[in-house]
Amino acid sequence: MAAPSDLGSDVEVLETSGRSGMRGSLVDESFGLGPYSVSDVDRDWTTSHRFSSGNFSKESLKDGYTYHFGGGGSAAFEGLCAYRQTRARRTSVP
Repeated sequence: MAAPSDLGSDVEVLETSGRSGMRGSLVDESFGLGPYSVSDVDRDWTTSHRFSSGNFSKESLKDGYTYHFGGGGSAAFEGLCAYRQTRARRTSVP
């Protein structure tokens, strides 16, 4: 895959290797990215919090994954990608 032309000429394209098309908590999602590697991908976490009082309720859901990124002569890092959704609603009391 070539880099888009609007990025300029000072761009390094990294080849991906070993990437599986499958996703999930039972699949090894490790892969190479040029001289770097992504490993220990953990998609198996979701947290939720719910509060309600009278006719008001609020629910927060957080979902995402963590991973390790390293190689290429640099230190290893732990990454996190998270998605948060908050829902608040009032219900009418009969």
